[in-house]
Amino acid sequence: VNIITDRRDLGMSFPAIMMAGGPDGHRHVSLAYARSFGRLNAWASAGHSTTRGFTLSDDFVESFREDGGLRENSDYSYSNIDAKLEYATPGGSRFSLGVGQYDAERSAPPTADTTVSAKQVAYDRFPEWTRQYACLNATGVWHQDAVWRATAYYDTEYDRLIRYKDATYDYEQIKFDSEHDSRASGIRTDLTYVFNDRWQSSAGVIARRDG
Repeated sequence: VNIITDRRDLGMSFPAIMMAGGPDGHRHVSLAYARSFGRLNAWASAGHSTTRGFTLSDDFVESFREDGGLRENSDYSYSNIDAKLEYATPGGSRFSLGVGQYDAERSAPPTADTTVSAKQVAYDRFPEWTRQYACLNATGVWHQDAVWRATAYYDTEYDRLIRYKDATYDYEQIKFDSEHDSRASGIRTDLTYVFNDRWQSSAGVIARRDG
């Protein structure tokens, strides 16, 4: 996922607040702030969303697995915070550092298909789902016709999945309680030479380490 944030080439603070609400307990609030200090741009945001789930359509056909109304096990809670600093040199090169953290608790609705056997139906919940990342980016132009880019990153994620035997979601009725902890770090560099508006050539190096 490549997230490109808004640029704020302004000499003033730039706060933005958004709040939203809807049925089924849906709530969302986010705050973003951006400011430029000459050649330095700063940006930060934070948000939180939560809902009890979502309502099925009126023409949904009820069954012993789903009785309509609020979709079974479709609730979630999600929070995030992100920040980015970018510096632009007089020669046009740009260097940026981005960091962020995500925390979530979510569920996964089981299938409502009555042709699926009971043994194949999954009653899943993710009581913990977190991610942290840091990314250093640089880009610039070399000899007018060549564009260079470089990226270094570190990304870590932890999630916990609990699968239950039935729709009661009682911890005494679990099939398994599983944890997944992963880390990834790496670099990427490339150089693109533009011969004309129809031809260009690129070469680069990618290195990545997973754990």
